[in-house]
Amino acid sequence: MMATAAIGVIGNLKQNYKLLITYVVIIWTLFVSFWVIFGICLNKKNNLDEEVIDYCNSHVGSDFTNKLQAAYATNLATSFCSATCPCASNRNLFPSAEYASAVFRDTGTSNIMGCPTSLYRNNAPKDSTIEFLENLEKKYECSGLCTREKWFYFHDVNMGPPLYSCQESIMNYVSEKFMRIYGIVLTCAIITFFAPVPAIAMMCIKPRRQ
Repeated sequence: MMATAAIGVIGNLKQNYKLLITYVVIIWTLFVSFWVIFGICLNKKNNLDEEVIDYCNSHVGSDFTNKLQAAYATNLATSFCSATCPCASNRNLFPSAEYASAVFRDTGTSNIMGCPTSLYRNNAPKDSTIEFLENLEKKYECSGLCTREKWFYFHDVNMGPPLYSCQESIMNYVSEKFMRIYGIVLTCAIITFFAPVPAIAMMCIKPRRQ
């Protein structure tokens, strides 16, 4: 890019048409390249979204993902936020009828790890499945792989009801990252489209002065 800019500057200063034409060709080649990169990124992002959605719709996964689904089912069986495992949270955070039967107490627990009836209580050994779910909920603030769960089991119940499944949260996260890439590529494309304008003007104006 620096070399290309130097060609354009020298061409303008010396009014060298060959350098100016070379500069315009290089810049507009870059312009086309940026649009190709944009198209490739967009295609990759769409393919990733389709793969995640197809997985969730088919419910066909590896043994590890099946363990993750089973872990959520086991957590539900422990009656989280019930009389046997009350939650230390504010009921006002859960106003919908879905949480009408939930039990909240100051002496309760903020996640499934503090539940005395849970297989995943704090003093129980952690396996890779639980560590993965715990990290997933905390990093992406989600609950449930493909379908949103009722609670944050491994995060903090004081976060309120989960807004997204982890599928949705990860897709949103990836979309945000791709949007940054799109912004950079589009900015470069716009710059490279208009950059040759002074050089073209120089080539068109000078003959009239002669």
